[in-house]
Amino acid sequence: MSGKQHLGHQLLKCLEEILEKNLENEKFGVNELAKEIGFSRSQLHRKLQNISGQSTSQFIREFRLRKALIMLQNDEVTSSEIAYRVGFNSPTYFNTSFKDYFGFTPGETKYKTTEELDYNNLVKPTTHRSSPKKKVYALVLTGILVVVLGFSGVKLINQGKKVPSKEVVPNQNVLDYSKKTIAVLPFKSLSNLEENEFFAEGMRQDILDNLSKIDELVVRSQQSVAQLLDQKLSNKELVEKLDVDYLVGGSVQRIDNRVKIRVHLTDTRQDVQMWSQDFDREYADVFILESEISRLIATELHLLISPLNMERFEKIPTDNLEAFNYYNKARFYWCDFSEGGFELIETYLNKSIQLDPDFALGYSGLAEIYLWKSWPTPSYDELVKGKQYAMKAVEIDPDLSEPHRVLGWYYLNYGWDWEKVEEEFEKSLELNPNNYETYCMYAQYVFYTLGDFDRARDLLDRAKRIYPNSFYANVLSSELYLQLEDFDNALEDATMAELVAPRDLWSYWVKFKIYAAMGKEEDAIKMLEEGWSLYPEFKSNIPPMRQAFENNGVNGVFQWINDSDINNSDSESFQLNAYWVAEKFASMGENEKALDWLETALEEQNADMFKTKYHACFSKLRKEPRFLHILEKLGLGDYEPLKT
Repeated sequence: MSGKQHLGHQLLKCLEEILEKNLENEKFGVNELAKEIGFSRSQLHRKLQNISGQSTSQFIREFRLRKALIMLQNDEVTSSEIAYRVGFNSPTYFNTSFKDYFGFTPGETKYKTTEELDYNNLVKPTTHRSSPKKKVYALVLTGILVVVLGFSGVKLINQGKKVPSKEVVPNQNVLDYSKKTIAVLPFKSLSNLEENEFFAEGMRQDILDNLSKIDELVVRSQQSVAQLLDQKLSNKELVEKLDVDYLVGGSVQRIDNRVKIRVHLTDTRQDVQMWSQDFDREYADVFILESEISRLIATELHLLISPLNMERFEKIPTDNLEAFNYYNKARFYWCDFSEGGFELIETYLNKSIQLDPDFALGYSGLAEIYLWKSWPTPSYDELVKGKQYAMKAVEIDPDLSEPHRVLGWYYLNYGWDWEKVEEEFEKSLELNPNNYETYCMYAQYVFYTLGDFDRARDLLDRAKRIYPNSFYANVLSSELYLQLEDFDNALEDATMAELVAPRDLWSYWVKFKIYAAMGKEEDAIKMLEEGWSLYPEFKSNIPPMRQAFENNGVNGVFQWINDSDINNSDSESFQLNAYWVAEKFASMGENEKALDWLETALEEQNADMFKTKYHACFSKLRKEPRFLHILEKLGLGDYEPLKT
């Protein structure tokens, strides 16, 4: 045994001796263990990670469980009594943890043979256990090296543009199917006042955001929960579809300057309420209350909250509660991204920063509004304001995940500063490992700009873990499979996206492209007809599109759509994206026209230009001098083999 291994063994032995002395003390947790051994909480966490691959809370929990197994073998007392003897304050939670760890319940112990009950054969006490899926992803990530492309003597369009790395240093929050899963349901408003609804939803989202920062948790996204609630499911059906270990719910009532809140935590696997508590506080203490509730939930689940995350929990976003009220109103309408929805959200956010010019969340929300409301061709003024607001949010509060995601999206679509793309997306995930939108955006960069399908696949899988029925993640996943001509998986994910959002035309367009690539042109046309028939304003497109198909097949359809877009480019209600026109000309084999429009898209700084390098439709242009010059202008460098 090496000296380093010996020291690690000695540390584990000391920790186990301390835990043995405090076995029955249910309040003896991470803080107490760190204090006893003479380390800070974060130091102890890092040392245990290096030695055993475990978090401190996991180490404590598994030590207690191994002690419980020995007691059960000796048939000392009932399993409920043993639960308390080994420091669990809930027999139900003990039963669940025991089964998760050993694979059978405490009650089944007496039916096991001595060999079956040898916990050295059941588990490896000081080795982190990985699921088969996790091992696969670990192998994928281990093979990734960092190679930075040298780049000199090229005059770039935007000052400060960087060449992207060939590889991305993976975010440390690897896909982990052993993490606990949780969903936070909307808090019931116990008042008929509309203001109370805004407040209740705002409190719920703040608690959800706090829990999302804990690395040991997978937190279902707000959108994932809202999508299922819209289906008017029974409680049993809701739990089954959410597929989470725990549910947080509650009720909120605001009366004058006081708030009354009841919060409860349910173990969905055992169908029991683990914990509930009532709070009655002054409204001015709302941020402290949100932090306290988040911490109590984490404690009940035996989760580690790093000191840094604890600081983030306790950070007060604004001293102006009226500004916070306007921000909550904006969040309440956030999912309504219609034209009117954008205007209403923008109004509320502007009021929030007028009341508090140092309100980072308000600036972060405005940044996203300015970059999205005219997508894919925002005006120069909108781009400038979007970037400025995001940078202002980061300047005020560098610990917010969202403005880093927005900046990553800006640099990806419009700034074409690839080094900053990676930097901002990585920072966003560091601050919130459950930010599914960042995973989706990052995956597009990794595939289309770096040509790394495996890494992009991993990022999208993480997004799906957080938001299983995400339209965004599924339709992006379908497009990635299409690039590799993996038509079965592409159709499966596109169909899932269609089921999730049956009126969103993106999934129909992707299925049209899939069937066209498969040579099933009639099926492809049916997809367009099906999608367009959902909207009265698009139904009139179907006859001329069908005629174009009869005249010249799918290529005729591409040509007809391009002609329609180009002819309507002067319309105030239509935004022409030259990059999309180029894609369709390239798909038709009209290479010169594709290059013409790509050059226009480059000049106009169109969204989606980051896809140019590895998009399959441009594969026949990859030796063309004009095409390579476009890549040079984008700062994308030479070609490397696609990683699959």
